[in-house]
Amino acid sequence: RPKQQEMDGIVERIHKKLIQDDTQKRKGLNAGESLPTLFLLCSDHGMNEMGNHGGSSLSETSSIFIFMSSLFGPSLSSINIEAKGE
Repeated sequence: RPKQQEMDGIVERIHKKLIQDDTQKRKGLNAGESLPTLFLLCSDHGMNEMGNHGGSSLSETSSIFIFMSSLFGPSLSSINIEAKGE
């Protein structure tokens, strides 16, 4: 799980920075001209609990597609996502 936790932390930092930047833009001089950021994150494969990939297990063959924006619901820190299977 260390590699998965590392990647979760990276995604969470990106999301928090995106919200922070969008909030500052909306408060800026040209706030009406600023559109919210949409960040798309996808993978071509998953990984097992050890961080390995390339095998045939569900966690290694599953991929993700994440949409992040300051317009979307709660922050990632309030969402607990667990891989299912195996």
